[in-house]
Amino acid sequence: MASTHGVELFLQKYQTAKNFNSKEIRLTIQEAEQLSIGISLLLAKESQLNAKIIELQEKLLNQNNTIEVSGGTFS
Repeated sequence: MASTHGVELFLQKYQTAKNFNSKEIRLTIQEAEQLSIGISLLLAKESQLNAKIIELQEKLLNQNNTIEVSGGTFS
C-alpha cells in the first residue's frame, strides 16, 4: 500500500499543537512535500476505488437476471 507517512506526521503535529493551545502550525518545505505526496496518494486511491464502484454498479445494472416464482411448493 502507498505510504501516507506525511499525512500521519501532520496529524501528529496538529494534535500536539492543539494539546498545547497553539495558534499555528509551521511546516518545513520537506514536511509540506511529504504531506502533499501523502494527500496525492490518498486521492489517487480514492479515485481508483470510485472507478471500481462505478464498474461494479454498471455490472449489476446490466445483468439480465430473471427471477422465477414457483408458487412456493416444497419438493
